[in-house]
Amino acid sequence: MPKSFWVMLVIGFMGFVAMMVMMQVTVEKMASNSGLVQVISSLSKEYELDNVSVTIENAGDTSASSYLAMKIEYTTSRDSGFNISKQQEEMRNIGIRAIALYNNKDKENIATITITRKEVNGSGCFRETYTSAPLTIDNPNKKQ
Repeated sequence: MPKSFWVMLVIGFMGFVAMMVMMQVTVEKMASNSGLVQVISSLSKEYELDNVSVTIENAGDTSASSYLAMKIEYTTSRDSGFNISKQQEEMRNIGIRAIALYNNKDKENIATITITRKEVNGSGCFRETYTSAPLTIDNPNKKQ
């Protein structure tokens, strides 16, 4: 067989191996975020929320025992009547429920939970969105 055939075969095999490695990395990344997907899905159903976003981020000092932060952003069409205490109670309940639903090994390393609420009122041309001030609470499950 000609030498060019073997070169093409080797290059094709190397491309196949590279594609398999990229697919494996993607699957591992998706598996590590499956806990967040479950939290988002459960929060959306339980509290009838729209556009829920949950992320885990470094809070800065990685030498501390609790160095991660959970950030939750959501939109709701439930009218709070501009009652700040009612909004903060809802945000606190959602934050506590989110950390309870989150089943991952780094759950105890999350120091704080920051919740941002957006409320949509009206319809059509008169639709307005109001954003509440972010509420930060401590993780009740964090390491001491």
